[in-house]
Amino acid sequence: MRWFRARALLVLMAMGGAHMPAGGQGTPDPGKAPPKTVPFKVEFVIHPVVADLPPPDFYGEIVTEQMAISSKSEAAQKHVLQGIALIHAAWDFEAYRHFCEAVKLDPDCLMAYWGIGLALAAPNNEFAVQRMAAVDRMLDLLEAHGKDLPKMEQEYALCLALLFSSAAGQAADAFQELAERYPKNLLAGLLATYLQRDGYTEFGDPLYGQECAIARMRQYLVAHPDNLTVLEFWAMLHTEAPDADGNLRKEVLPYVRKIVRLWIESGAAFTGTYAVFNHSENAVATPLIVSKSELGKPVGPIVEKRCLACHGSVANLGRRGKQQRDDKWSNSKPPAWLNYPLYCWNLYNLSYPEKSMILRASLSKDAGGYEWCKAKDGGPAAAFRDTKDPDYQAILRAIRAAKVRQQEHGRPDLPGFRPGDYYIRWMKRFGILPESFDPSKDPIDAYETDRAYWRSLWHQPVNSEVTSTMGAPNTPRD
Repeated sequence: MRWFRARALLVLMAMGGAHMPAGGQGTPDPGKAPPKTVPFKVEFVIHPVVADLPPPDFYGEIVTEQMAISSKSEAAQKHVLQGIALIHAAWDFEAYRHFCEAVKLDPDCLMAYWGIGLALAAPNNEFAVQRMAAVDRMLDLLEAHGKDLPKMEQEYALCLALLFSSAAGQAADAFQELAERYPKNLLAGLLATYLQRDGYTEFGDPLYGQECAIARMRQYLVAHPDNLTVLEFWAMLHTEAPDADGNLRKEVLPYVRKIVRLWIESGAAFTGTYAVFNHSENAVATPLIVSKSELGKPVGPIVEKRCLACHGSVANLGRRGKQQRDDKWSNSKPPAWLNYPLYCWNLYNLSYPEKSMILRASLSKDAGGYEWCKAKDGGPAAAFRDTKDPDYQAILRAIRAAKVRQQEHGRPDLPGFRPGDYYIRWMKRFGILPESFDPSKDPIDAYETDRAYWRSLWHQPVNSEVTSTMGAPNTPRD
């Protein structure tokens, strides 16, 4: 206990600059941190961008670290464990969303604030104020309720606080001490090892701390060859090397393949292929138009009638990667273009049509929607009062129909997928597929065909004796 008090004193002294974001009345300013005199509110640790989102999904298959989380809410405990797993999977933003849900359910859950701090640990990010508010709240909980909290949680909190203090260099040693006291808890040891790394020389050679981190992480890998958390830490440790390309195949690729095998069915994105282009079977509204801000029928006319009086343009529905604030050309694109990253890709949910954003965003909360749409005076402006609205039902039917068509025609990540005529026509024109290829019956692997296309662009020296490795497009190769 003497160790704990000494470390707590050190952290509290070093954390003198940590402040809580402004609160007072209403929503706090996400970019300002006034003096720590304002009573704490959960909203201080939740960025407005996250506050506007629906509850996050769970991916139980990737939760491999079963820690005991002290909380009065079982749901909060579940969110914390999911958040920790997502941090290991390098999905920090989604992890942050789960920790935010946890603090909503239990404002006194120490490990939820710990998780927010860890998820937002990257320096110079837009959530720095929320991160420091979470660490501040975590230390306040330690001071007020420390004797009632599990000792391991107390020590986890202090180790993380060190990471954001002027004594940040001691964080790795602190996590290592924690790992030695709780040898069955993998997380502390993995964090200690990861924090030990100190980079590479100008010639690409690992420094002493980096070598030690790799050697220690390898021990974890040998002891836990199928643990998803260990595999992900191993991959992260290697991919930051200057010569990562030369080392990936030997040290990382075999384990990344294992990560994919363990994780791919838990919601990870599948690798794409050109074969999905112009595959209109998956479209909710037709015709497919990417050069104009139009949705097509039957959704377009409904949106124009019910939504555009406020939104102005289809391009303003939902969040986009980039908002164009005027009617001028940008990046050589006219303002009417609706093209990546200038439009929202999340309007439809083919897996769960009823959860589609285009439906829930404008549906009243009483009917189960988000009621995100607001009138000019700030009041609710739900386009659909309930799910019986004829226009709501028309959009829902279109999304459900698209789901059925996708199931019938398949996805590129599933066996039996057939590319559309557009893809076949161009692959014939490029000489990748023979003119005699019959898309209705001839077998095709879209991924292998893509590879053959890219190989066709490789430089072939004139009069070279090197044999082309392009091969037949649908012949498996190493």
